[in-house]
Amino acid sequence: MKNKNPLIVLLLIFLLGIFLRVYTIGDENFWLDETATATAVRDYGFFEILKNAFIRGNVTPGYYETYSTDLPFYYGLLYLWSQLLGASELSLRLLSALFGSLSILLIYFVAKELIDNKAALLSSFIFSLSIISIEYSQEARLYSLLAFIALSSVYFLIKSVKTGKLFYLSMLTIMNVIGLYTGFIYIFFVFFQFVYALVAFRLYPKFAKKLIVSLFLMGLSYLPILPRVFAQESGAGAYLIKPTLSVIAKFWLTFNAWIYPSAELRENIYSSNFLQFNAFDWLLLISPFLLVILMTLLFAMGTFGIMNSLNNKALFFRKKPKVFDKLLKLKYPIEGKWAMLLLLWFFVPLLSEILLSVFYPNAVLFGPAKFLIFIFPAYAVLVSIGMLSLKWRYTKTFILLLIVFSLLPLASYYTNTNKGEWEKVALFMKANIKDEDIILLDRASTIIAFDYYYGPSDQSHPASNNAEVARLVDGKDSVWLILSFEKYADPDENTRAFLEERYSLDYKKLSYEKDGFFDIKVLHFSKKS
Repeated sequence: MKNKNPLIVLLLIFLLGIFLRVYTIGDENFWLDETATATAVRDYGFFEILKNAFIRGNVTPGYYETYSTDLPFYYGLLYLWSQLLGASELSLRLLSALFGSLSILLIYFVAKELIDNKAALLSSFIFSLSIISIEYSQEARLYSLLAFIALSSVYFLIKSVKTGKLFYLSMLTIMNVIGLYTGFIYIFFVFFQFVYALVAFRLYPKFAKKLIVSLFLMGLSYLPILPRVFAQESGAGAYLIKPTLSVIAKFWLTFNAWIYPSAELRENIYSSNFLQFNAFDWLLLISPFLLVILMTLLFAMGTFGIMNSLNNKALFFRKKPKVFDKLLKLKYPIEGKWAMLLLLWFFVPLLSEILLSVFYPNAVLFGPAKFLIFIFPAYAVLVSIGMLSLKWRYTKTFILLLIVFSLLPLASYYTNTNKGEWEKVALFMKANIKDEDIILLDRASTIIAFDYYYGPSDQSHPASNNAEVARLVDGKDSVWLILSFEKYADPDENTRAFLEERYSLDYKKLSYEKDGFFDIKVLHFSKKS
């Protein structure tokens, strides 16, 4: 990096990031949540979408009736985008890819303002290879946009501190209001800025007062939807559990990397058939864990190094062994005020979601990495600080290891199917269903995915409980059952067991079979004679 023009290197990183975010982007069907997005854009006009999101909190009336988690900005923007490019899997996901790609540039400018060109380029490179960024850049959902908004907000925050110009503070306020009206989880990011404003009173009180005023204006803009924040009794929390060591470990794995096995390998993992693994399977399973270890080590070096450099008046460490002075000595320069910004950016939202999930059981949020996607840029910068604290020859080695450990997870992501094959299921059902048949699906979110590709039908119904199933199948000799995401919707397979008591299972197409539908089971029951 020393002898290269940083803009040329940045351009190469940017082109790499674009390729990784658009490659195979339209090849797979929409998965469950994406079909809700696509249904809203396809079936409603711009003002209907805004009304449904703002007033009802649900952009797909008729589905998810107990949910009120939708906010208007992303869906309104996506509708306008669809008017230009259409509403296919490719076109709707391209909006997320656009924001994911632009975030590669934004993290460069943020890290450059915080540190220097070298750290900025490395942060941008880490972000470009990030599984979490790539995956959500290829989904027709709001998370890539949230990361972009958060990065924009931090950039304007830094520029506002450095220049004192009202323009940057105004842009900070606008971006945060947009973020607040994009996703409820963005409130955790705004809370980090509030904490930073309190800390900033010691460093630059004049700016801190302006930031508090800005946050107050954001709060006023939030009042129309504030009641819904305290009324969330369903949503993601309905399928999440309080943070445990295993939940935290899984979060950290998905935050850094993930495994995208083939259907056959997935079934072998679930069945613990380890003897069936070949050498490639083992390498695929090991690579993400090596990547997590590498990233965690570098993150710890950067984080503890910063904490050690900020340790005025024993702020972080009261007593530490002398060896820590060498291990934790930050060898890469970063100003104290920006070091504190980075630490708060990463840790305040993370700890806030964990504590809320522990103490408020109706609002469990911690678990999915996507709910903290806006802290990943801070993580990437901290990792780059840890890496650049080493001698340059070791830094190059770690960059090479980062690339090597990322190759197999990325290759598996692009080559293996990761999303339910709902279009194939719809075509199969159209070819096999009879007029007197009934189709049961295991929950409301499954019915919206099926309806999107099959079309609304009087023959398809969500099976919410056994009493409802009994009513629906009354008098029916032939019943189809379509299952997906069973561990959330029907972990005990009550619907299947209920049908097997009254019907004969005469056909099944399982997701891991050669001609099966990924992540979806199709079963047919006939009346017992």
